[in-house]
Amino acid sequence: MRINNLLSLLIFVSLFSFQKTQAQSNTNSPYSTLGFGRPVDANSTHFKSMSGVGIGISNGQFINFLNPASYTDLELTTFEFGGEGTMATYKQGENVKTFNSANFSQLGLGMPLNDKAALTFGILPVSHVGYDIQDVKAFEYFPSNTTDTIGYRNSFLGSGGVGSFLGGFAYKPMPNLSVGVNIQFQYGNIDKTTEKEFEKNNYLSNRKLSTYNINHFSYKLGAQYRHKLDEKRALIAGATYDIGGDKNIERSELHYTYVHTSELENTIDTVFFRDLEEGTITLPSTFGFGLSYEIKDKLTLGIDFKQTNWSKFAIFGEKEDRFVDQTSIALGGSYIPNKNDVRNLWKRSTYRFGINYKTGYLNTSFPNGNTNLTEFGINFGIGLPIRKARGTLNLGLGYSQIGSLDNGGVKEQIFKAFLSLTIRDKWFVQRKID
Repeated sequence: MRINNLLSLLIFVSLFSFQKTQAQSNTNSPYSTLGFGRPVDANSTHFKSMSGVGIGISNGQFINFLNPASYTDLELTTFEFGGEGTMATYKQGENVKTFNSANFSQLGLGMPLNDKAALTFGILPVSHVGYDIQDVKAFEYFPSNTTDTIGYRNSFLGSGGVGSFLGGFAYKPMPNLSVGVNIQFQYGNIDKTTEKEFEKNNYLSNRKLSTYNINHFSYKLGAQYRHKLDEKRALIAGATYDIGGDKNIERSELHYTYVHTSELENTIDTVFFRDLEEGTITLPSTFGFGLSYEIKDKLTLGIDFKQTNWSKFAIFGEKEDRFVDQTSIALGGSYIPNKNDVRNLWKRSTYRFGINYKTGYLNTSFPNGNTNLTEFGINFGIGLPIRKARGTLNLGLGYSQIGSLDNGGVKEQIFKAFLSLTIRDKWFVQRKID
């Protein structure tokens, strides 16, 4: 594929993906009510199919956003675009709800500048917000010594999310050591509505609307060290650090009362209004460590460990006690039966697998007690080589279970299907014949 065609495709998909990420609600999880929503582990399908293992993996065929130090091993200019479909089931007691969606998942462009340096660009999701919680209740009152019952409904609605434009750079200061940095511009809007609505119009219902505008930079540092065992085998150790801290944020709030008359809604009074208040959001920092064993063009096995201090998270200086520090561990790998078999596609293909476990970043309060929001996941996939295009068609499937039914909690069961296309080409090489 010529460079100008690839650039045109990249620009078009970038603009389309930006608009879709801003406009869509990509989850229906009640756990997205807090903070800036449910965090997303964003990466290419190759690493998603290995349950997110990648801090200690350096693969020259795919862009590894998990560790920016890995970019130096890119063999060719690499373009990746992908999406995913989700079927999520939410259970609480006897109640069951299913939600389906199909969304953009990643866009990336990685370019080796020489044998020591590389650049990457990408668009990735950061978090999703999407919930609709209805709680119908009643209370009694006693006018003129009679008992009557008034019904009302508490509603909690949310939508939006956070995405990011990413730029990365990596450099090899010595043959076996790589260091790198990701710079992300995170953007997005989150809308939240809380209301109490009475069924009788002689009671004032009230509604609170909150909008958060997010525009700030975040940074990730990474390093990898490769220890060669022989010509084909190697051990790779990697480390990453996501720098948290205070970031700029804006919010607007409107709180008003209203009543229903027939099917109409009449506003009565504005209780509170604040337009574009500037403040800060305190993001958690994350330290990650990974180790992998590699047989070149044959086998990769890796393990990752990450620790995120979610207990530091705050919006406008307000901390939420339900955020707790999270520990994540993932195991995964890939296998190629015979990369050079020109007759058998399945022997040239890459087979991926992985499992992961996360302790809860939320301590959820339910009627019968508190429960940490733990997560378990299993993933697998395949990469089908496209020889003429120097590309790979990546397919993957994943299952994860989040939360539990204990203490009246909500259990999420999520099935995902991943699809992406990786295309590789030679850039920065002078053509001898045009």
